[in-house]
Amino acid sequence: MELVIAFRGEVVERQELLNGTQSVTVDGASAGGEWRVVATVAWNLGVLEYAGEGEVELAGGEGDVYASLIEAAAEAGEREDGADWVVRARFEVDGGTGRFESASGTLELVLRLIGGQAEGDMALNLNVT
Repeated sequence: MELVIAFRGEVVERQELLNGTQSVTVDGASAGGEWRVVATVAWNLGVLEYAGEGEVELAGGEGDVYASLIEAAAEAGEREDGADWVVRARFEVDGGTGRFESASGTLELVLRLIGGQAEGDMALNLNVT
């Protein structure tokens, strides 16, 4: 099962640590409100081998999907698109609730951070039994 979800939301938490690690937590929803998205992603600007930390929770009418970060990278956004940062991350889906209780698969996220706002695109490839 493949799902593509575009969403908008707010950056509800942002941290910048002295070691170069940055993290954000975003709370948002898809345009039609079918999915609520809560995503936390951390990355390090100075250590190329650092995979980062994070998780995604998608809440929808048929159940929730949970995913854990595999890797993340960020780059300064281009001024034409208005983004301060563009984060690209890959997650492993590790279950959920309802229809997605035994789900597995991958979730690819592109997250554009614009001040205190966020826009994202997710592509999920799910195995649901």
